[in-house]
Amino acid sequence: MMTVLSTADLLAALDRDESPRSTSRRRIRRRKSILRLLTCVHVFDPATLATTEAFQALRLTDPAGYLLDDIIPAVGWSAEGLWTLSRQARREALALSRTREQLFAARREFGRTVASEIQIVLDAWLRDDLHDMRNLSSKELSALRTLADWGFDTFWEFPDRTAIERAWRRRSLFADFEALAAGFVGRRRELQALHHFMDQPAASGRAMIVSGVGGVGKSALISRFVLDLSEERQDRAPPFIYLALDDPALDPAEPYTLLAAAASQLHIQVRNSGEFYAERAVDDVRQSLEAYMRERRGRKQRGSRAETQRVRLAYLRGSDLELGRAFNRMLAEISESYESQPILFIIDTFEEATYRSSSDLFLFYETLENLVREVQALRLLLIGRGRPEEFDVPFEARPLVLGDLARRDAHAFLAQHGVANRLAEEVIASFGRNPLTLKLLLGAMARGEHFTRDANLAVAGEEVIRGYLYRRILDHIHDPVVRSLAHPGMVLRRITPEIISDVMLTVYNLSTDQSPELIFEELAKEHTLVGRAPDGALTFREEIRVPMLRLIEKDQPKLVEALHQAAVWYYARFGDDTSREEELYHRLAGAEPESVSDFGSSYFPIYIAVRLLAVIDDFSSRGRVELSRLIDFEVPGEDLEAADTDDRDRRVAQRVYSALRADDYQAALEALDIDIEPGSALAPLRVRVLKELGEPEEAAVFGHYHIDYFPPFANRIRQAELMWFVAQCDPDDLARVTLRQLAQVVESLSPLTQVQVLTALVLVEDPDLRSQRIEELTNALARISLGDTVREGKLIRLALVQVGPQKPDLWQDLGAETIDDLPQILLEQDEARAIGAAQAAVDFLGGATTEWLRSITTELEIASGTRSLYRLCSALARALRQGLRDPQLLAAVWTMFKAEETSLHAASLAGIDHERDLWERPSSAASEAVL
Repeated sequence: MMTVLSTADLLAALDRDESPRSTSRRRIRRRKSILRLLTCVHVFDPATLATTEAFQALRLTDPAGYLLDDIIPAVGWSAEGLWTLSRQARREALALSRTREQLFAARREFGRTVASEIQIVLDAWLRDDLHDMRNLSSKELSALRTLADWGFDTFWEFPDRTAIERAWRRRSLFADFEALAAGFVGRRRELQALHHFMDQPAASGRAMIVSGVGGVGKSALISRFVLDLSEERQDRAPPFIYLALDDPALDPAEPYTLLAAAASQLHIQVRNSGEFYAERAVDDVRQSLEAYMRERRGRKQRGSRAETQRVRLAYLRGSDLELGRAFNRMLAEISESYESQPILFIIDTFEEATYRSSSDLFLFYETLENLVREVQALRLLLIGRGRPEEFDVPFEARPLVLGDLARRDAHAFLAQHGVANRLAEEVIASFGRNPLTLKLLLGAMARGEHFTRDANLAVAGEEVIRGYLYRRILDHIHDPVVRSLAHPGMVLRRITPEIISDVMLTVYNLSTDQSPELIFEELAKEHTLVGRAPDGALTFREEIRVPMLRLIEKDQPKLVEALHQAAVWYYARFGDDTSREEELYHRLAGAEPESVSDFGSSYFPIYIAVRLLAVIDDFSSRGRVELSRLIDFEVPGEDLEAADTDDRDRRVAQRVYSALRADDYQAALEALDIDIEPGSALAPLRVRVLKELGEPEEAAVFGHYHIDYFPPFANRIRQAELMWFVAQCDPDDLARVTLRQLAQVVESLSPLTQVQVLTALVLVEDPDLRSQRIEELTNALARISLGDTVREGKLIRLALVQVGPQKPDLWQDLGAETIDDLPQILLEQDEARAIGAAQAAVDFLGGATTEWLRSITTELEIASGTRSLYRLCSALARALRQGLRDPQLLAAVWTMFKAEETSLHAASLAGIDHERDLWERPSSAASEAVL
């Protein structure tokens, strides 16, 4: 058993008589001899040094005693009790050798040691086997960096430190790819297709979709391809971009998040590369992103100079498109810097985007389309689960569909892991050729599960498939409630909030504080598990549900039967076709399929029964017999679908949002040309569209009808939003009446909503009622939160202007928090007007009773132009935060706020998003403008 020498053991050596504590020349010589032997040894056990042949030759019984000040515990090796030379001692040891040959001789003399990554690389250099750093892995290059830091770079044969750093930085980009491509075999045809895609002329296609079911090896293929490119092109390989849409920081509805992440990756790759123009292009885009974010924050506030939502939306779209053009120019510039080589842009887990509504994806697809069209050097790779036709991209993209491994490649993969040919054949026959399934099987074998020709491979296969599905799918679900529902919930073909409430939670007897609607939305986020049906219900993906169903039926038969019975009970309450189909499905799949015959073809028509032919394997033989009795008749060609009003509204609204984001307001109006019931979310949307099309009178007539007949217990948020948009269409005398009604509706809503409504009302109110409204507005402002104040600075400033400077407490609290961004906004609107307002504010301060405020005017007179504006606002903010209540100060701040050209004509109603139905909530900057 190996003896581990601790720090205490080493210190104890000092107290032993035989410990060499002498500072004699003999001790110094022996210490140097020990250091020379350890110069090229990474880690060692001090307690066993004396047993090595090299130290026995030195006749040292306790070499560790000479090293008390020279060794430290080795990082990452403490569990093994291993130590290493300190950096200072290592450098002193290196100084004892003048050539690599002398180092190599000392290393040979020491003999065998622990094969750490650093030791392996060091030994390779000593043997002169380290010829080309470009072929080293990221771990090997990291080891080289450590050796250089220790001082090995003082030997002329050692690689240049700058070259090491450059190679390490580039190779570190591929570390994840190296891990994913470990053990990669085969796929020669697919790799050739990818290389051809990169090398072909731009005119023949700049985009490709790589698709396949989960676990088929998409990530491994792309990783191998990226590594091949880096090895082929070596130092002249251009930068590349890799994004995965399952990254929470990336939102397809907000393309700037993707562009920002891509620019960050490119910045890391081109900095210090010596490619001046590429570096400058990346820096320009990063500056454009900063400017975009500043403008975006301003555009998102309710207060705006825009007179219509259409103009406001155009501003937002224009900013997005300009950012996209800057990004495209950057890619072209980078390609030119790298001898016009193509730039690879990979977007992985692309199925995350296909789930999103078309309104959310409009700008995302437009950004990609512009990329493909404008950047000739671009090669866009979209990677995702599913079939190519599911990725409905608006540009030409050649498909590359991955199936299972070829039989020869599957054999090679198993042979690579030591599986004999005969067993490999049985494994492939039993489990198939899916790469992930084979990996899981190898993992089971590594844990001691040996499969022979006589083994019950069917049972073993079931366990492997279960592990495959659980690890890849169920463990992906983060919410514990959703995870507990999803597994047996695959018995159900459709999931809705009502199914969750009336079937799943009831059968599971599960208690949770989460609403069925929230659970539904959380499950909807698991895009690898579910998809969205045309009517809004969630459906489990067939490639997952089909194999999983067998396992669920075997593991939990009672629960499965309970779900079938509950689903039959649930769907039997409704008479629509979808419910009939689902009721028929669950009767046939349950324990008593013969019950179908009690109803006959009048209850389960042929055209409904025939739909279940696609899932006939879900039924037992008895279930299939019962189904065959129903479809012995002629099948009609009709395929009717039914949906309730709320489902229809959701689908119509999504079409409207898509049209608005495309600036096609006429198409949006045509989508809304349906019977809209009072209380529907489509009513305020139709008012909005009519107003933007220049039909305020028609919008007002329509809107007032829906206000008059709004159901008394319907959604109050929709009522408030409807009134808000109608008031924007009314002439002032009618607008004040509508806004008065609205002020009563929003009394129980957020203070921010009240502030917006009361501000608009004060602007149009009768003079004799204006002071009353100002008092109500003051009370609402007093209750507003700091977060809302900062987010909606323009609205708060407009409200304060209406209140006037007579409320010092209000101005001290809110004025100080909203003045900081005012100079930039005023200068962007009208510089001359801004400078004039600043001069008027300075005049007010000149009459202040506070000496400090009067002294500010002298300081400001020295400055000129825009500098005086920034200094003034800074001084005003400081005075407000100090609690000064001088009327002249408040008048000066009021003057500056009044100079801002802000209105609420293009604003949606603030403070209500959290109370909307989930499908009505805005999910991007552009849809906020729409909503």
